Amino acid sequence: MDIDMHSENDLMDIVQAGDDPSVGDMLQIEHRHPMDIDEVQGGNDGDMHTLDDAMDVDDIGDGQQMEGIELGNANEDLMDIDDANRVNCPLDCGWVFAQHFCNCLGPAYLHLKNILDESNPSHAEVLNDIKRCFREETFTQESIAQVIHAHAEIIRLLYVNFAMVHYPAADEASQLSPTLSYQRLQTTQPLSDSELYDKIRRTVLNKQDLQVLESFLIFNKHILKTNFYQPTKVALLFRLAPDFLPEIEYPNKPFGMFIIIGNEFRGFHIRFRDDALGGIRIVRSRNTENYSINQGMLFDGDYGLAATQSLKNKDIPEGGAKGTILPLAPPRRCFEKYVDAVIDLLIPGQTPGIKEPLVDLYGKPELLFFGPDEGTADMMDWAALHARDHGAETWWKSFTIGKSAELLGGIPHDTYGMTSLSIRQYVLGIYKQLGLREKDITKVQTSGPDGDLGSNEILLSSDKTIAIIDGSGVLADPAGINREELIRLAKCRLTVAHFDKTKLSKDGYLVKVEEQDVRLPSSEIILDGTDFRNGAHFHFKADLFVPCGGRPEAVNISNVAALMDTEGKPHFKYIVEGKQALQPNPFDFDLMDYGSQLQEGILEAHTGVVVEREIFVFFL
Repeated sequence: MDIDMHSENDLMDIVQAGDDPSVGDMLQIEHRHPMDIDEVQGGNDGDMHTLDDAMDVDDIGDGQQMEGIELGNANEDLMDIDDANRVNCPLDCGWVFAQHFCNCLGPAYLHLKNILDESNPSHAEVLNDIKRCFREETFTQESIAQVIHAHAEIIRLLYVNFAMVHYPAADEASQLSPTLSYQRLQTTQPLSDSELYDKIRRTVLNKQDLQVLESFLIFNKHILKTNFYQPTKVALLFRLAPDFLPEIEYPNKPFGMFIIIGNEFRGFHIRFRDDALGGIRIVRSRNTENYSINQGMLFDGDYGLAATQSLKNKDIPEGGAKGTILPLAPPRRCFEKYVDAVIDLLIPGQTPGIKEPLVDLYGKPELLFFGPDEGTADMMDWAALHARDHGAETWWKSFTIGKSAELLGGIPHDTYGMTSLSIRQYVLGIYKQLGLREKDITKVQTSGPDGDLGSNEILLSSDKTIAIIDGSGVLADPAGINREELIRLAKCRLTVAHFDKTKLSKDGYLVKVEEQDVRLPSSEIILDGTDFRNGAHFHFKADLFVPCGGRPEAVNISNVAALMDTEGKPHFKYIVEGKQALQPNPFDFDLMDYGSQLQEGILEAHTGVVVEREIFVFFL
């Protein structure tokens, strides 16, 4: 039978958080004192999670469900995804870990990679397609959940393996009144890592099941510290040693990585040096399909962004880092929980019953430095002040960059346009070098007037923009999009969906992502607005292409041919990346061979990073 959500034996009683994103109203997770949920007081609405039991899998069997794991929700709305992703135990955290790291490519892919020539675009395309197939189809959320249900006893032993390392040493008070979690630990004989591995190998005959359960053991062995047993917390955080990452897929080994899991989000933070700086990005999803895609790409996207940030930061002391958050609730609330969980591990706990000492296998002080990125530009003040209020007396001011000038003497990067001005200098340099007049240049831009770079590109330029592609849809006009209306949207930070269509020429159009069967002025029928938006950067031809946003590898080895016409001529003469949308080698050189002048986004962003960092240090 299903486990009752509010039964005494539940891992966690779940109460939905209110909409107030303030810290006082965040969900908290309490494990020290078993009590009825009605007796728990947390925040203004009494929102709190109780973690009475460290692990209870007695009732888990074939075909059953646990809180935090529900099957068959792929076609439901985002609220159903929210219900399916609720976190209640380290089991759920292992479930999330397995989703991201079970789908490794393995020796067969490595053998194929050694045979093929990656400098050959056709071979590289084959490898890319195989890699994508492995990642998307091998292990799904549902298949991992089924493995968990089928091997309840192994799951129990895996939890005990985790708890015997990270359960904090009992003090005198807790020995007098041991928690239910502690009592249950005493009833199960713990196994060593090798004994547990042998038991899994002997018990589990299915190879895929074995790989999933082995990933749980890998997860346990690489946790350096966690806030799981903190008396109060708003999300779970695990500091992992990145040694388990296969070199074939992640050739540059990160210095450190964090996985942060809340009821309403999941996220990562990766850094490539101990002292590293990078932004925290909100990854938004418009629907369940988009959410599933974002979820599958979340770690790889974060890894790629952090690696790129390392190149941008090459002339400053800090290495590269990046954090990503995939929300199912208001993004600000998820960001605040993400930051609060990180602070749990950065500031040693010294308050009994609230923030207590953790088991720390890393054994050294650790600091992270956050910056603004997509969706978080206005949250840097809050993060710094929250760190100060929670005991970061000596480093709270340096915890974030991009803070407001009025309140904290910072330099908001979107207001002062560090990266935007760098992009413009590269564009203006092309005009000057080639003797071009900006007003004669046709341009296609990704990321619209609602974005940091997109809005600044509109405000700083005076070209003939024929298409803008953003999250809301595609705006196009071969006669040139009305500049005054674009400026209005940019100043108000509105998407192209808010464009006044009366200001389009007879050949102009706006296709929103939610629209279907739209007839363009050319009589072409757009069956699905989302599909059209996703590939619209292949649809247009212009002098200049400026990607100011979009997902990494929007152009990759599998689709780069779509950027050239039937005669092999590129759609764009000049490409200046504001955000890196093009997959690196080998095909960027192919574009240049065919006549495109490509200026990679790393260089412009690097200029902005250097300027921003120097001003930031000055104000410290």
